[in-house]
Amino acid sequence: VLTSVFAEFKARNGGPRRGAARLYNIVATEAAFIIWKFRNARVIGRDDGEGDQPHRVTRREAVGALARVLNQRLSDDQRLTNRVKYGNKALSRDVVTSTWSGVLHNEARLPPDWLRQPGVLVGLVIPRFRGLGQGGM
Repeated sequence: VLTSVFAEFKARNGGPRRGAARLYNIVATEAAFIIWKFRNARVIGRDDGEGDQPHRVTRREAVGALARVLNQRLSDDQRLTNRVKYGNKALSRDVVTSTWSGVLHNEARLPPDWLRQPGVLVGLVIPRFRGLGQGGM
């Protein structure tokens, strides 16, 4: 996690893909934080009505938590492109577009100026893992 900021992604022409590196950094750090929160809930304990049996995080819970966090980060990035409100501290529209393009839900159907549209979501596919029981990670 600490070295995720140093990840480099190259385009076919050999140039850097800064948007991909930024997205990787966001996903790596947010996923690590979610894992930490789930672990704390298990270790510290939470009353889930199952007695001594520790709560096992399901695929749906894990993907849902990651989707919520990534959608919030996307929404934050959209808001932070507002030059009127944030002036020279605003995020570049190009940075936000290059970060999130390719991972948006129904991206082909989005308007050209999707940065100004509320409700744009990150599209996550829940992976199927072989050999695991009902919903377990």
